[in-house]
Order: sequence, then C-alpha cells, then structure tokens
Amino acid sequence: MKHSDILKQLFPIELGGVFDADIAIEGKHLDEAMNAIVELSHEIFPDTATKSLDDWERLLAIASNSSSSTPQRRQIIIAKLNETGGLSRAYFINLAALLGFEIEIEESAGFFECGIDMCGWPLGWNPYVWIVHVITPGDFTRLEETFNRLKPAHTQVVFRRKILEMRVELTEPTNGAIDIPADAVILAKFSNELNPSTVNSSTFKVFAGTTPIECTYNTIDRTAYATSVVPLPEAKHITIILTTDIKGIADECLPNDYSWQFATKSNRIFKITKTDPVENGTVYPLFFIKIYLSDDIEPASLQDGMGVFDDTGGGNPREHKKDIKSNFDEYWVEITTEIIDPEIPSSIYVIATPKLKSMSGKPLDKQYVIRFSVDRFISPTGSFPPEQDPYYENAGESPECWMSFPANLDASQTLKHDDVHVYEENVLPIKHEPANLRIEGNKVYCKVTSKLKLDGSLYTFGVQALRDQYGRYMDTYWYINFYPGPSS
Repeated sequence: MKHSDILKQLFPIELGGVFDADIAIEGKHLDEAMNAIVELSHEIFPDTATKSLDDWERLLAIASNSSSSTPQRRQIIIAKLNETGGLSRAYFINLAALLGFEIEIEESAGFFECGIDMCGWPLGWNPYVWIVHVITPGDFTRLEETFNRLKPAHTQVVFRRKILEMRVELTEPTNGAIDIPADAVILAKFSNELNPSTVNSSTFKVFAGTTPIECTYNTIDRTAYATSVVPLPEAKHITIILTTDIKGIADECLPNDYSWQFATKSNRIFKITKTDPVENGTVYPLFFIKIYLSDDIEPASLQDGMGVFDDTGGGNPREHKKDIKSNFDEYWVEITTEIIDPEIPSSIYVIATPKLKSMSGKPLDKQYVIRFSVDRFISPTGSFPPEQDPYYENAGESPECWMSFPANLDASQTLKHDDVHVYEENVLPIKHEPANLRIEGNKVYCKVTSKLKLDGSLYTFGVQALRDQYGRYMDTYWYINFYPGPSS
C-alpha cells in the first residue's frame, strides 16, 4: 500500500480536490524514504549489497576489478570475510565454493613429481604439496590469489584444470539396428551437457559405407542430433563416429572415439543379379568368381549363406575365401580358391541360400545353384626344335630347347629333370643332364651343355607335369624328335 493511501485514512472525511494532490506529494516522499531504508538494509550484508560494494572492497583491501560482475564481487567479499584461516582440505574446498568454484584437492608428500618439482631440487625439499584440480570452467586467477594468501606457509599449491570424461549413454538408431527409414534422425545422448559449438561434421561423422553423408547438426542439453541433408541411401550400412573433440560445457570429452552402426531399409528384393564368369562359364583351378547381388550384404551371414562345392564324391565342399565388395550401387562377393588335388573336378558349384542376408535384414529370395566348368589342362603351342614330320634336322650340337604354352607358367614350381629333359634314342632312362632348366613367361627352357652326337643319332626333347599361373596342368607327355645336325 502507498503512503498516500494511508494518509487519506487519517482524515475523518474524504476531502478531495486540491487536498488529494497535496496528499499524493507527501505520500511520494514517504515512499522514497521507505525505499531508501529498505535499500540501506540490503547494503548491510555483502550478499545483497550493490551501492556499497566499493566501500566493502575498500574496507577489506580488495582490488576492484571492473570486469567482474556484481555477483562475482559479492563472492569475493564474502570469501574475504570468511578468511578465518585453516589447515584442512575441507576448509579450502568450502572457501573455493564461496568463490563459485568446484575443486578437488590432492595431497602429495615426500617424492619427486614431474610438473611440480624441478631437476636439481633435493628430494623431499617440500614434503607438503597440494594439487588443486579445478573442475568449474573459466578463469580461476582469483582462486589462486586467495589460496596463496591463506595457505599454510609450509605448503606449496599447484593448480590444474581437471578435464572430466563424458560417456555416451544412448544412441538412436541403436547399434546393429536394421530396417531404419531413410528420414531417420541420428542422435547421441551424453552424460554431460554439451558445448554446441563442438558438434559439427568433423566431430559427428556419418558414413554410408565409406562415403561421408552431409548432415545438419543441433544440440539440446546433453543430446546431439544429426539430420541427413538428403534421405539416407537405401539398403546401406551406416556408420557413425563421435570423436573426442566433442566437448561438454566444462571442457570434458570422451576418453576415445565412439562409433556404432545400423542398416537402412530396403524395398528391393534381395537376389543374385549376375555372375562373372557367367553361369556355366569357364574357370581355372586357381579360380576367381564374382557373385553380384541387389543389396549390400550382411558380413556375418556370408559364412553360412554361401559356399563352394565340386562334382566329386557327391559334391564335396571346397576351401575358399569370400570377400564382400561394393562400388556405388553395385554389391558383390569375390570368391577365390585353389584346386591342387591330383584329380581336378570338371565342375564347380556356388550355392547361395536364404541364410545369406542383406544389411537391412532381408534373406536371399531363394536358393541358387550356379555351375562353372573347370578348364583343367594345358597343351604346348610351340617349341624348338619345332614339331616336324618325321623329324627336325640340324638342331645344333648343343641346342637350347624350349616349349611354349597358352599362358604364363607358374615360376614358383620346381623343375625336375624327369619332367624337362633331352635324351638319346634307345638309351632310356639314361639322360643328357641339362645344366640349365628355367621358366620365363609362357616358356620352359632346357639348355644342353654337352655336344650331341652327329652320327645320325636321334634325340628327343620331352616335357610333362608342368602347370601354368592359373593352376592348369599338362595332362600328357609332350615331346619333339630331332637330329643334332652338323656343328656350326
């Protein structure tokens, strides 16, 4: 109630007119006097003072800081008034709280510590060291000044900023989720309130396979959101990486990068679309087959969902290696294996079943049995001496014989004289031992070091049991008959 109203109640009758104006003026002065009394009562105590803050600072010998806010100045004054002294950690923790800081104090005594002691100082020179870990963000200069003024004389105080760790408490979609719609918003909820300026494309990364996805970002309290600028690609494996550069408001961070994955929804039928080679095409004993599918493949389903078998013994499984590959919107499985059995099968089968699943969780639409013929054997394409009926004449006294094949030979195989040799007619199994057997490209060479007879003796250059780079073998013994001919 205003004082003018109270004054009116003191008159026996309502006067009105000019008297109301006089009463209003007098009531206003009384209101101002009352307000001044109330304000003065606020100045008595530093936690409510405003106009007398300069006086409080002058009386307590506190250096005034024009950049400090009114609440900060009040905290400093209160802390100064409470400086009764003390030796306990609890006293200084409470003193820091009065100044607006949360701290932890770690006591260290009697041993050398990096970052505190210096090289050349004697061990145990100062056995009382307090390490003050400042948790509250911001400048803590006034905290240092207060502690250094009040600390015990024998105690050294070292201030450090404590970087707190955050953790991820929740993600949406969850790790391993499937069938996620293309308009899904990706979020991660943290244990601490976030600094919004640290959540961006370099700290909250989203990938479709290995391709980055452009997103917009925002934060609300402890939750960070990423929304794809365009709909998420269909039937894709989406990977999210949160880096340690995402910070909380107290500069806290994750201890390590955090990642999770989910798969987007697909409206396509999951099926085999083509093969390379084509079905019923030819492969080599060291074969390489590509099986193309309509969607990205769930890696965990590949082991049981696709296998390789041959046509021997009722369909024996073949050891093989499978790798998932992709390129833009193409997805395929690369299958490699090596057939080194003495009896090479004539056919290989790739069998895929509905146990094979897409990244969106869809099973293969049916069972597929895909056959490939195995090109097992090789035959020579040329030689020296060349094949001639009845015999090749004048091959030389010490010829270097060679035989060529359709593809490069396997250079790692060990050449034996039983497999590559030159021998004289009717002298088997005695052979002219060649000094040099070698493979170069698609040719095998046999150099004869001793001079062959020029008396009309017939010689044979023979090759067997070789294999080429694709694992194909010679299925029979090949030879060329020749006469050495006169010495040149």
